[in-house]
Formats: sequence, structure tokens, C-alpha cells
Amino acid sequence: MLSLQLYFLYSTYEGEKQEFTKDINTSLQLALPGVQEHRLDEVHRLHVRDITDTTLLKVEWKTDDPTKTAFQVKDPKTEDVVLSYSYERDEKSDTIRDIRDKIFDLFMGMERKQRVYFGLTKEVDRRRKLYFDTVRLDLEMLRDTLDHKFQALSIPTDYRFELLDSMTTTEDLGAVLHTKRLKAYDRSMEDLIVVFDRPTTHVLARMNVVLVASVTVILLIAIAFIALFRTIGRQRRLSGLKDDFIDSMTHELLTPIATLKISLETLENKDVRESEEKTSRYLNISKMELSRVSDIVHNVLYSSLLEQQEAKLKVERINVNEVLDDLVNYHSDINKGVDIQYQSLEDPWVSSDRQHLTNVLHNLIDNGIKYANGKADITIIPTRHESELSIVVNDNGCGIPESEQSRVFEKFYRSKDVQDIKGLGVGLYYVKTILTRLKGSVELLHSSPKGSSFKVSLNTAGGSE
Repeated sequence: MLSLQLYFLYSTYEGEKQEFTKDINTSLQLALPGVQEHRLDEVHRLHVRDITDTTLLKVEWKTDDPTKTAFQVKDPKTEDVVLSYSYERDEKSDTIRDIRDKIFDLFMGMERKQRVYFGLTKEVDRRRKLYFDTVRLDLEMLRDTLDHKFQALSIPTDYRFELLDSMTTTEDLGAVLHTKRLKAYDRSMEDLIVVFDRPTTHVLARMNVVLVASVTVILLIAIAFIALFRTIGRQRRLSGLKDDFIDSMTHELLTPIATLKISLETLENKDVRESEEKTSRYLNISKMELSRVSDIVHNVLYSSLLEQQEAKLKVERINVNEVLDDLVNYHSDINKGVDIQYQSLEDPWVSSDRQHLTNVLHNLIDNGIKYANGKADITIIPTRHESELSIVVNDNGCGIPESEQSRVFEKFYRSKDVQDIKGLGVGLYYVKTILTRLKGSVELLHSSPKGSSFKVSLNTAGGSE
């Protein structure tokens, strides 16, 4: 498609260039005759001046015969008669002066523009030939005439005249546009051409409408191709992320399922069942692994429902202190050695969905434990403001590279530095999406190799209870 459009532009350009050259040549041929006439008038004027010059020609009139008027033209130097003529007189109307004027007009043809030339003497003839050789076309007059015709055809007037000779040819002019050689009576001007130094600019100006339309089409095609390539690239990346998600999901589920299977098989042993301590320990292991499976399934399920706008929210007045108590106790039980500290609020009530808010804080705490450098150290700081309640979760994890921090809330996205740690890449996506639905927000305050800090903001409408 793009090739066809470019070929169309090239063909249009060549056609406009030929039309442009044709218009110039036509204008030149129309302007030239008037300039040539002006040159011939000048030659004739000089010749008339010579034949009326008494130093070049001597005229003798004879009027003694009442029926005729005769005159002779002599060469002043040799007294040789070079021309004799007799004119029949009309005694009623013709005076001597009238007769002389008629004879002069007859031979010179001034009023009829006949341009009669008489050599008469060698000197007059020499001068006549000299005038034809020396009087040139008036280029200023030619330029004025051409400018008028060019303007009528919307042709620019930034041209120049060039006279070709044996030393200068059209090949020497370079990449210019030039007319055909003039066919003038002035032989010295028969190699005159009109030259445009910027023909491409002029031709493109003539096809501006086509050019703008074609460039628009090309841009639209280019934009369409770019959008297509981006879509394909995005689909490929999404496909890769989904494949990674399936692999991660499989590994995430296999581990707790395998542990749960071993625990249950162990509980089938009679000796183990007879020991209350062992039974309690393996039941606790089974309970923790089931909780892990439940967390994984809930994250995936909620993320899918939120993306389809099908997750139902149950907004109620809840106590944030109670939510934090439950979460701290839960993580302390299933993750021995984890240090979780938090501050209680004097006014802990907020309008939200208890289940989803619990999942939001659970995800942030779980990430802090999962990516901790050594022993997990989590600090939770809730703060009450005039129009919101914020909860800041600080951890001592490995941190998020600065170049990747803007993408931490994207679905399926995981940092390249933690690919060896189990995860699905949906936790923070779920956190951001569900908080948006709850008219809240989450932001990454800072992150470094020493830990990260996330801030959850909640709507406090409804006052306290």
C-alpha cells in the first residue's frame, strides 16, 4: 500500500514537472513575438535616421515640370546617383511638401510598418547590416512580459536568463529546470533559455493538494502499522505473562498441596494419631498450607472479578484495629520468627469492605515477609486525617529497582530481581484495583535494597462509632 502511494506521488510529480515546463515554454513563445517586434522597430528606426541624414544621402528635388515631381538620391562623397523617382502630381491638391511626404512614406513605409530597407550607398548598407548584428532583444521587456504571463499561470518569477554557447551547455547548469532555446531573429539570442534553480520546490507547490492528501494517507498508514505492531507486541508480552502466570500458579499450588498430602499421610499413621503433640503439629501444618492455597485462589479470583467489574462490594462500618489484630495474629502463627509491629488508632472506624480491606493489607504484609532480607520486620502505621485514614506498611525487603517502580501495580508484572521467589504478579494489581473501587488509593512511598514502604488511603465518610 505504501509503495503504491509513493509510486503515485512520483508519477504525479513527473506529470506536474512536464506540465510546468510546458507552461513555461508556451508563455515564452507567446511573449517573444512582441519583444522581437520591438527589436525590429529599433533597427528600422536607426535605418530611417540614416537615410534622412544629409551627410549620408543627398536628395535633389526637381519641380520644374508641372505634371511631375522628381527627385534623385546621390552619394555625397562620389555624387553618384543611387536612386531616381518621378511622381505624378495632382495640381488641384498636391503641394510640393505633400508630394515629398508621400514619396517618403512610400519608400520608408513608417505608417504601414512595412520596414522597407534600402542599401542605397555602401555606408548606409554597412550600417544597416551592423544594426541587425548589434541591436539585441530587450531582456527587461521580455522579463516584464514573461512575469505577467507567469503570474496568470501561477508560475513563480524567480528565474534567470542564461545564454548558452560552446563553453556552456545545459549539462553544465546542473539540477535545474530550463526551457527550450529561443528561436529569435536576433541570432546572438537563439541560444537563450529561461532557468529555474529550484524546480522541485515549484513543482511540489503546484501539486500541494495532492501532496498533502498523500502525506496524510501515508501518515495514517504508518500510524496504523505502528499501532498494529504495538498491539502485536502487547499481545505477545501478555501471552508471555500469562504463560509465566500459569507456571507460577502451578508451582505455587503444588508446594502446599504436596505438604498437605504428606501431613495427611502422616496422620494416617496410628503412632502419630496417638500422640496429641504430633497430631496437633501436623494439623497446624495442614491448616497453614490450606490457608496458603486459599490466599492464592482468592487473589486470582478477585483479580479476575475486578477486571470484569463483577466483584460485589459490601461496604460497612469496620474497625481497622480489629482487622490489624487479626492479620498480625494470623501471620505470626503461620510465619514463626516474623516481627510485626503496629499502632492502634483512637478512632479506628471507616466505611469499607472488610473482606477486601483485609486482603489488601494481607497482600502488603505477605510481600514484606516473602521478599524480606533475612528475618522479616514489618511495621504498620495507621494515621487518622481529617478526610482520610491512611495505613503505611514498612518492610525490610529486597526493594524494587527504580526503573521498575512505575510498573509494580501492573497485572502479572514481577521484578526481574525476584523471579526465583514464588509469586503470581497479581497481588499489587488486586490491591490497586480494589482500592480504586472502594474510592481509596495505594502508592509506593519509597523503595530501596533496605526495604519498601506502601501507603493505603481510605475514605473516612460516615464519622466514627
